[in-house]
Amino acid sequence: MNMSAMIKILTKAMLVLLLLVGQNVGAAEAAATGAAAPAATTQSNADNELRQAWRKEYAFLVAQKRELQQRIAEFKKTSQEDQKETQSSISKLQNEALALEFRADQMQDDARTLEKKRQDVQRNADILQATFKQAGVSLGEHGNKLLQGEEFNSQSEVERMREVFKAGGELLRDLGDVRRAPGAFFTLAGDKVDGEIIYYG
Repeated sequence: MNMSAMIKILTKAMLVLLLLVGQNVGAAEAAATGAAAPAATTQSNADNELRQAWRKEYAFLVAQKRELQQRIAEFKKTSQEDQKETQSSISKLQNEALALEFRADQMQDDARTLEKKRQDVQRNADILQATFKQAGVSLGEHGNKLLQGEEFNSQSEVERMREVFKAGGELLRDLGDVRRAPGAFFTLAGDKVDGEIIYYG
């Protein structure tokens, strides 16, 4: 049973008590009219006791009603506060869930970015390896064994690229130069002749 129902019951009880007291007082007054003086005094004392009892009971019921009304007000206030606190907790949890969802999306974006960078690095590494391999073949055909040494392979990629470009530049200059050097050669008749040999490239 809730407090509102209890207040209604107390109010009805107070009304019934008022009716009963009124009926008793009316009967006592009717009896006092046709009785002798000693009987009237006795009845008057009984009426006073009844009124006092009624007043006490009525005061008790009023106090009970007031207390119940106060408890109802406190319950409503507490319920409203609890509701506000619950709503605040729900809002806080929703905000935390949204923040976690945003963080998860951001981490996925970061993971995709890192994967793309990893693929780019791998692709660049493959290009560098192909470049070193081709350079090694090209330089090797002209007697340059630079890319086959352990010292070259122990260097960083930047240093190795610098060495490759340097060696390639020198080779291109050599291939484009016209050089004269003393040496021996054979004539068409098969005779060996000392003289100057012209080298192209």
